Amino acid sequence: MARREGPLDGTDPVLLEFARGLRDLRTRAGLPTFREMAASAHFSYSALSEAAKGRKLPSLEVTRGFVRACDGDVAEWERRWRAAHAAVTATAVAADRTPGDGHDAGPVRECPYPGLAPYRETDADRFFGREQVVDDLAALLRAGRFVAVFGPSGSGKSSVLRAGLIPRLAGQAHRVLLFTPGPRPWEECAAHLADILNLPASALATELGADPANLSALVRQVSANQPDAADVVLVIDQFEELFTLCQDATERHAFIAGLMGLVDGPGGPARVVLGVRADFYGHCAQHPDLVRAVRDRQVLLGPMSADELRRAVTEPAKKAGLVVETALVTQIVADTVGRDGALPLMSHALAETCRRPRGTTLTYRAYDAAGGVAGALVRTADTVYTAFTPAEQRHARDLLLRLIEPGEETEDTRRRIRATEIDRQDSTALTVLAALTDARLVTLDQDTVEIAHEALIRSWPRLQTWIEQDRDRLRAHRRVTDAAHRWAEADRDPGLLLTGPRIESATDCTAHETTAPSPLEREFVTASRALARRRRRRRRALVALGVILVVVAVTTSIVAIDQRADAIWQRNITLARILADRAQNEQYGTFDTRELLAAEAFRQAPIEESRSALLAVQSDQSRGFGYLPDEAVRGITRHTPSAAAFSGDGQILAVAVRSSLCLWSVVARRCERPVTLPDRDIVGVALRREGTELWSLDRARGASDTTPAVLRRWNTATLTSRVVDTTDTAGSFSIAVSRDGRELALGGDGQLSVMDTGTGRVTYRRSTPPGPVRGIALLPDGSPLSGHRDGTIHTWDRATGADRLVCADPGGEIASVSVADNGDDLVYTTGGMISTIMRRSEPDHRLSAGGGPMRMSGSAITPAGDLIATVISNVAVQFSDRANNTLTGRAVTVAPRAAGYSADGAIAALSDTGRDVRLLDTGSRHDIGALQASGKEATEMEFTSGDREIAALNTDRSITVWDRATRTIITTIPSAPATPVAAGDATATPTALRASLVRLGRTPPDYDPGDGTVAVSADHARRVIAGNGEARLIDTEHDPTTLPMPDEKITSAAFSTDNRRVALGTRSGKVVIWDLATTTVWARLTTTNRPITRLAFTPDNTHLITGAAGTASNSPRPGDLIWNLDETANLERICRNVNPVEPDTWESARIPLPYTPICTPPKN
Repeated sequence: MARREGPLDGTDPVLLEFARGLRDLRTRAGLPTFREMAASAHFSYSALSEAAKGRKLPSLEVTRGFVRACDGDVAEWERRWRAAHAAVTATAVAADRTPGDGHDAGPVRECPYPGLAPYRETDADRFFGREQVVDDLAALLRAGRFVAVFGPSGSGKSSVLRAGLIPRLAGQAHRVLLFTPGPRPWEECAAHLADILNLPASALATELGADPANLSALVRQVSANQPDAADVVLVIDQFEELFTLCQDATERHAFIAGLMGLVDGPGGPARVVLGVRADFYGHCAQHPDLVRAVRDRQVLLGPMSADELRRAVTEPAKKAGLVVETALVTQIVADTVGRDGALPLMSHALAETCRRPRGTTLTYRAYDAAGGVAGALVRTADTVYTAFTPAEQRHARDLLLRLIEPGEETEDTRRRIRATEIDRQDSTALTVLAALTDARLVTLDQDTVEIAHEALIRSWPRLQTWIEQDRDRLRAHRRVTDAAHRWAEADRDPGLLLTGPRIESATDCTAHETTAPSPLEREFVTASRALARRRRRRRRALVALGVILVVVAVTTSIVAIDQRADAIWQRNITLARILADRAQNEQYGTFDTRELLAAEAFRQAPIEESRSALLAVQSDQSRGFGYLPDEAVRGITRHTPSAAAFSGDGQILAVAVRSSLCLWSVVARRCERPVTLPDRDIVGVALRREGTELWSLDRARGASDTTPAVLRRWNTATLTSRVVDTTDTAGSFSIAVSRDGRELALGGDGQLSVMDTGTGRVTYRRSTPPGPVRGIALLPDGSPLSGHRDGTIHTWDRATGADRLVCADPGGEIASVSVADNGDDLVYTTGGMISTIMRRSEPDHRLSAGGGPMRMSGSAITPAGDLIATVISNVAVQFSDRANNTLTGRAVTVAPRAAGYSADGAIAALSDTGRDVRLLDTGSRHDIGALQASGKEATEMEFTSGDREIAALNTDRSITVWDRATRTIITTIPSAPATPVAAGDATATPTALRASLVRLGRTPPDYDPGDGTVAVSADHARRVIAGNGEARLIDTEHDPTTLPMPDEKITSAAFSTDNRRVALGTRSGKVVIWDLATTTVWARLTTTNRPITRLAFTPDNTHLITGAAGTASNSPRPGDLIWNLDETANLERICRNVNPVEPDTWESARIPLPYTPICTPPKN
């Protein structure tokens, strides 16, 4: 049961009545405990308990939470809270004491602290702490005619100038003109000169704008009435407004020139003092005359010392007859010293403390109640804002955002606005302005309004959130405001109205509730839209006449346009051929460069040569979307990489290059902060998932493999390392880190071990198959996975010590192994020749991730399993992208001896050396099943009879035919007299070819392809018969068409499933794709130097599968290649990989065109 509250202990009747009401509400709700209420109110139970004690008024948010927890009427209690807040505030101001603090109030005294506002000239007698700075400024001004004060926002520049320097100058009879530049500095200057010269300000502004030199003449008129020893001094505070508010660059430059004209030479007519926010120092540096003036005549205003702060607190209080508690002085100095921009916060906190005196004493208790330096301003702003009604809060947000100038690579600044930007007919807006002014958050000066100090922008989180939410809209709104004022000042000149897209931008901006338009802005936008409508009507009236004239002009120019278009097309074709030739020539640079050349060739003209180049770059050794360029690594050392490891997000690849480490950014495609270990060889790297830490193994250069390696732990942010003390690195060859970074696996000579990265203690060790363990990884469950000299990969159960054979690869020693986060996908390199992806759950199905005749030393897979990096000596590091299916040379089996494809390319029949024939789904790479064993070893395979049957040519020259549906043998044909060829729906030897083709209709009776090939289209309407030097295209309705292939022996053929193209493979390893609609070559591919024996299009015709006969001893495992024929996809891949292309890359590619960002349409 809830404990009843103690008696009300406050003294203020308003607070007591409010607390009594809250208690009654809780009683009617059944007296829930404050802890129960806290759970639903989302406030602490102590805050809810304090709300009902009557000592002080709780915040509106706490009140709402209390009422909701007791199922009360929230709207009614908001009304009661606002009434109580108004009454308590009025009482506190009248008594000049803290509401309900129980102290007797002394006499009402003027507060000696200005709050957020700067000290003014009239405050000179209470301005303390900056005396030395004022002395320095005065000395510089006596010695010269110019001085600039720089300091960060909140350092007190305005106070130093206004309450320190100006009174000192006035005491010496100098005439001082103080102003801020604002959006129109000549108008501000003219207004102050006009008061002295008794001339119209508008006339003076026009005169100054016409020639900056006129400023010197006008100032001389002012100085003519000055005593001989007195000068005119222009003090320009907040000089940064010249860069933030003045949008007219011409006026800005002229104003600076005019000021410099005043101080040039010893006999200048005036002295000039500037107050500038420090972060605008660079803006000043853009003006040479200003740079010369500032160079030796500047004062940098830093933070006040503890002694200066103590004087700034105590001395003004003494002047006002107040005493500051010692504890308060100590605390406020501690809260302020060394803190940038804290002076206005300190002044505001003191001003709030002044509202709560104990007699004539300013107390720590009152300071703490106000919120102190850190919280007083926020508390004041939040209190004022939360006291507003929802409608008033919207007006407050609109007004405060109007008073902000969003920074452009600088901090946000305050903006002085004309009072006319506030709707004087809107009583709510006026109420909000009055409340903000009363709280001294906003200052109202004659016809302008501005935020009291930029400290409010920096310190009030609510205002900062508003600015960030509407930053772009605020910038657009400022442009509308400035344009509207220029229009009004020019007597609403129609020539200054908005046009085109700027009208819609202004309409969208002013329609938003946070940037509601002022009456002038609304009138300006409305007038702009009306003018646009009138212009559209006039344009429509001219369209009819224009159409007639255009028709005549177009008719006479069509011939010229066609001629020009033809010339441009011929130029583009020529360029495309040049670029395509270079793209396929290795002397034109790296793979990236050749990709760029291919893309640019196709962009110029999509012809056979450029299309062939675009497709051909797939077969480069990068085998995917990119690679780490050789020169990027050789820039560190002249040796190729030795190991690699990915970060968890796949964005960073750590590459070991002999004695150097490179953190390669996959996105930016560059090496970040390379570091070198002199005279050491790095033999292994492991990168923590978050990318924050890196481990490496290294030995002294030339040391044997049995020499203990040094284990280092690197901070990747600083690339500094420390040596890990462990005795388990003798004979270590490989290293891997667990997902959580807590364990490290080390592969040694016939053993592996796991160590704790925190303590360096070995937690697991066991023997492995003989030889060095060069591939090591840790599975998600912590089990080690290792690759060995005999080509096997094992996993090890740490609890039982049992090992499980993952796979045995005939390619030789496992050089490296890396595992994805799912623990199933892994990539390994074998025999130094090829990198393979596989799944532990499907060890018989593997995918080639790249390879070549050059030696490989390692590979890595991202935790997501979508990106593979292979360390290869001839291209440094090559990348392959599984997610985008861009693995050119994707192997569909481990080691097929023979393969055949269905007409749609969806099913493959594969024969291995074990004399088994299996069916494979080429899309999912799933095994469909085995055919009935024939006991023979197949060398060639084809689908026949509309893909209903599968035929194999065996090593003994016999032919076996299976039924695809039942997978059983239909018949076996004894040894054939010659090599069979596939005729689509028949299998025949050359001697029986005529008999097979009798059914094809108009086949030439005397045509003999020799040892050639035959293919049938999917609709059986077309056949291609290919032999030496040419192929014959035959259909049932037209005469045969010859597809010339000079000097080529055609060894295979395949139609696309839509019958639009036919691919012909040759003995020299080339593939020519013909467009059958035009009977022209669509593209040429060079795959290998071995005969192409297998061709098939995929069902969607976007890919072509090619297979070659035979295997060279120095080549990767035989595997069929899948070519992406989609031009758009290839172009997008290159654009994605090569971009951004810099002009120097363009130049290095020797492209004979002006630099153009890649992947943009060519200009005709």
